[in-house]
Amino acid sequence: MEVVLVVVWGALVGMDLIAVGQVMIARPIIAGAVAGWILGDIQAGLVLGGILELFSLEVLPFGPVRYPDYGVGTVVGVFAAHGSPLVFGVGLGAALALMTALAGEASVQFVRRLNTRDVHARSEELDNGSWRALRRVHVRSLSREVLRGVLLTCTGLLIAFMFRSRGLMDPKILVGVHVAIVGVGLGTAVTVGLRAARVKLGVASFISGAVVGLLWVISS
Repeated sequence: MEVVLVVVWGALVGMDLIAVGQVMIARPIIAGAVAGWILGDIQAGLVLGGILELFSLEVLPFGPVRYPDYGVGTVVGVFAAHGSPLVFGVGLGAALALMTALAGEASVQFVRRLNTRDVHARSEELDNGSWRALRRVHVRSLSREVLRGVLLTCTGLLIAFMFRSRGLMDPKILVGVHVAIVGVGLGTAVTVGLRAARVKLGVASFISGAVVGLLWVISS
């Protein structure tokens, strides 16, 4: 039952991003808090919602601007992290949330293209003021947005479920993942600095973090 509620909530959050309402439930802090409440882990919901909210603050959602679907991503991330030791689950949950958000960005562009084609295909009827054609186009556009939210949420939840069912949320594994994430992050920073200084040693520093994390997992 919880999974069904999470899927429904993810679909509503996805629709709120652009198509319906825009009452701010797509904000990660709200999406995450409600997802955490549904799953009985409000702490994970607030923490992940806060993290993704920081990412979303740079977004200026107007016109044809492209931006990730951080709301649905947060819902998926909370599902992945809930029930795990918070310090371990949040990192992997945030990573999955960001990947889902980027997939959401691509899905928004895809739906927009479909809606544009639909309008062009019925431009003559619309130009003649046919309210039936307008209603059909509007209903189909909303239906695509609902389907987008449901499919994006379900895909993210499926990936999160695979992580959990295969024991990849075990603390030992997650420690290795965190070491790899931190190492890659530091390596990326070093890479940027070295490139700015025109030093071609950045690739080795970037890969080092992932190697350390992999060795940690193997040794565990």
